[in-house]
Amino acid sequence: MSIRVYLLPELKDKFKTACFLNGLNMSDVTAALIEEWVAKNAVDLPASQRISKTQTETGSPDPQPTEPEPTAVETITAKAKRGKASKGAS
Repeated sequence: MSIRVYLLPELKDKFKTACFLNGLNMSDVTAALIEEWVAKNAVDLPASQRISKTQTETGSPDPQPTEPEPTAVETITAKAKRGKASKGAS
């Protein structure tokens, strides 16, 4: 699915450059930022509309987390840094 977002040209250029220099895909970063925003700003849905990702994948309710999950942006940034490190070691 795609969405269209209008940005000032300067902001788009800075975003594109930052993504490139960090080895990230603009779409992945945008999706991660939207996921974080929705997680922080989501309204409570009626119980009949709530479906957790874990329950959907495993058929059982979410387990109790033992430590905070990294944010989506932290996850893709870490993956990009690991990719840069492995390329630099070659």
